[in-house]
Amino acid sequence: MPPQAATAPASPPSETPTFDDTPKKVFAHYKELEKIGLAAPQMTYIMHALKEHGMDVDVTATTVEEARDTILAALESQKKNGKKGAEVC
Repeated sequence: MPPQAATAPASPPSETPTFDDTPKKVFAHYKELEKIGLAAPQMTYIMHALKEHGMDVDVTATTVEEARDTILAALESQKKNGKKGAEVC
């Protein structure tokens, strides 16, 4: 089992939070990262937009390959269940 990154102690509310974990866990806090001047991978924003528009995708996908797999799985699931695809503008 690969070692996991250490988690930093919680910061007091007045300090900037510290994100010290695996990339997927850190990028899950993409809105907090923006507040301190950082950005997550573009794929993080795309996956969250799809989820917000009703598509059942894994928002932790950070690569094109991961996104492809979860989007195709969501589309296949929608097809099986007779649902229309998410409307993304």
